[in-house]
Formats: sequence, structure tokens, C-alpha cells
Amino acid sequence: MTGGYDPVLHALSVEPRVARPGETVCIEFRTRNLGAAPSPPTTVTFMLPDGLEALASGEAEVEPVGPGAELVATILARVRLPLEDGTQLSVQALVRLPDAEFGTNVCALLVRSRPVFDGPASGTFVEVLDVETVRVRAEVTNEGDGPAHPVRVAVPAPIGCERLDGDGPAILEAQRLDAGQRIAFAFNARIVRPVAKIVADAGEVRFGNGRTCALPARGTVVPEPVLAPPRVELLPFRRRVKCEIELRNDGWGDARDVTVRIVLPPALKIAANTVAVDGVLLECRAKRNRKAEPAFAHAVRLEDGCAVVIGTIPARERARITLAAAHPAGRNGGTIGVRAGEHAVEAPFVPEHVRDVRLRLADAPRAIAPGETTRLMAQIVNAGDLVEKLQLSAFGCGIAPSAPVRLRPLAVGAKMTVPLEICFNPEDEESDKISVTAIVSDAEEASIVPAGPVARGERARQS
Repeated sequence: MTGGYDPVLHALSVEPRVARPGETVCIEFRTRNLGAAPSPPTTVTFMLPDGLEALASGEAEVEPVGPGAELVATILARVRLPLEDGTQLSVQALVRLPDAEFGTNVCALLVRSRPVFDGPASGTFVEVLDVETVRVRAEVTNEGDGPAHPVRVAVPAPIGCERLDGDGPAILEAQRLDAGQRIAFAFNARIVRPVAKIVADAGEVRFGNGRTCALPARGTVVPEPVLAPPRVELLPFRRRVKCEIELRNDGWGDARDVTVRIVLPPALKIAANTVAVDGVLLECRAKRNRKAEPAFAHAVRLEDGCAVVIGTIPARERARITLAAAHPAGRNGGTIGVRAGEHAVEAPFVPEHVRDVRLRLADAPRAIAPGETTRLMAQIVNAGDLVEKLQLSAFGCGIAPSAPVRLRPLAVGAKMTVPLEICFNPEDEESDKISVTAIVSDAEEASIVPAGPVARGERARQS
């Protein structure tokens, strides 16, 4: 018999023969007492490589056994972390007798390990920087039980975005990434077109001999709508105001159920069949009826104006509301308020006032004697939009000059009847015909309002 570490005893086994780092294996020494006497006390020392660690002692004491019985010694060992995939671990035991030592056979334990890059500690995240820009961050952690080398991480810009620092995917390479090690990088991207959500779901990790692992998308961004302050344009007319409101969605998400509140000043009322969204007329109802509301838009009449609800304003698009509001004559103007979201805009307007004074003469005599005074009745109507302060005068062939008659202020829509006395000029003998022209003029600025021949007569014959 030989002593030392020579493998003379083929009595060692390992179960299982293939294990992963962190798993436990059972190492067993088993031999039979082939002698005629009981075996002496025996010590079995298990010699473990660096990749294995005993869970308890690495030695086992074996009590004497009788002839034909088996000597058995067992220990449990754990495969260390980390280990390369395919590592061979050799295990041997040394049997010590009182007068000799014997080495057992060598058992091989095959280690199977793999890196893991799609665990909970790895993934891509998207964060909002501003309305136009997002930040894409990639975190890669080897959560497996073995190293990876080489490692190449590639993350392209999310759909709907473009990288600000270059074309193609962002790439990070590492020569080796052991279990538990982490690498990370980030880049900024500009949003270039609307998408339902911004997610970096095309990132991947390449390692080893062409192995590929997809990076999970952990953080996503849902684009939000951004309503700009409404642009209000007013086009005033004589008795109404045309209002155009432009709503602009500067965000990358659709704006849903956008409510626009239009507040009108007193005496200004929305004209019938004038409320429209993008050219489509809406029925402006007194109260809301959800069952009858179209998905496109609807309008609700309020005491001080109306509310228009637009179903959707797509990302980066605009919507246009048009309406007309009427006001009575003589209105001096006011301010129309528009509220949309957090924005409030006020737009002042001044109506286009028209001066319209109408004059008619009645009770004109057919003949007037020289030096005779007669009376005409002048009917004046203010059909304009301003209170008029007027004076009335008359001139004509054969009429003696007279001072203008100052009238009391004439309200909008009012009328008055004023007597107008005229006298035939006896010194005017050129014509037997008399022509009278009445003039209504501005009492303050002396500007003529209407004028024209209104009465004709004849010179009375002298006997």
C-alpha cells in the first residue's frame, strides 16, 4: 500500500456533479472494510479548492466499523460567488489511519454560471426635462452568478424622439462586469413627433459570444398637453362684434375636453347660429345635455356669455372658435374675457358708431305773400348710434335769413317735431317761385348732418 495523496481509494463522490454559484453540493467518502477485523478510528480530511467552502468543518471522524461494513464521511459545501461559466472544481479527500495516509480519487465539479441583465436593478428610465426635451437613463447591473465580458450596452432614442448629442443609439462598453457590478449612462433627446407614450424599450445588452439581453423599460413618460394663452381677435361692427379665438396646443399630448369660457359685458348677447369650432356651427343650448353632446364639440349658453367645450385638440395643433355678439345702438364698447385652462385674456372693443339723422318737413304753404311769416313743421329722427345735439336752420330763394334754432339733445332712436318759421323777403323780386331748404347741423361743431330741398311754394299775387 502506498501513502500520501496518491489516489489509491476510489471512494469519493460529489452530488450534483453540475452546480451554480451559491448552490450547495454534497461531498461523500464511502468505502467498505474488506478486512477480517474492525477498522481503526479514521479521520477523513476533504481538500476543497478555492471555489468551494465547507458549511461546517472540512474534516470528519469515522468510528470503527466491523468487517464488511462501510465507512462513510460526508460534508456539505457551497459553490462560491462569482465563478466563470464552465469552471472545473477538483475535490479530493485524505484518509488518515493511525499508521498511514491514503488519498482518494479526484472528483470534478462543473460550475455553470451566467450573468443577468434583465433583473429588477436594470432597465431604462425616461424623465421630463421640459416641454421639448426628455432625459433617457440606462442602468445595467449584473444580477447573475457569473461575470460577463465583454459587455456592450446600446440604447436608441425612444420612438418620437431624437438624440441631441448624435445619431444612432447611445453606446457604453465595458471589458468585464462581475456579478453585482453596475454601469450607467444617460443622454438627452428632443421630442420630434407626437406619441402615446415615450418609452426607451429598444435598449439591449450584448455580452460573451454574441449573447443578447433586452433591457426592460422601467420608467416611461406620457406626453402632456400644453395650452398656450388663447389669441383673441375682435372685429367690431355697428351693432355687433365678431370674435375669433385661437387655441394652440404646444404640448406633445392631446388636450381632451378643453373648456373655453367666454364672458361678455352687459348688454352684449351672443347672436343666434354664430358659434362655431373650426367652421362647424354649434347649437348653443341653455343647459348641458350629455346624451345629446357630440364628441367633436358643444356649446352652453350662460347668463354672461357661453362655454365651448372642444373634445380634442391634437398635439401641436390648433382649434379656432368663432362667434358674433350683438349689442344695442349707442353702446360705448367694453371688454370680452376668454378663459381657457389657467389662462385668462381680456380683449377690449369699441363699436363703429354711425351718425344717421333724418329730416322731413310738413305743413308747407302753397303761397306766401311778401313779408309774410309762415310755419313749417320739421320732423327729426335720430337713427344713429350717438346722442345728437343739433340746430335747425333754413334758407332758400326768396327767404329772409334767420338765426338757427338750437334743439334739445336727441337720444338714440328718438324723434322730435320742431316748428320752423320762415319769412318771404319782399326785396327779392327776381322769381315768383320760392324754394326752401332745411339744414340740421351739429350744434357744437357746426358740421352739416343732412341737407336738401324740402319745401317749395309760390309768391302770392298782389291785387
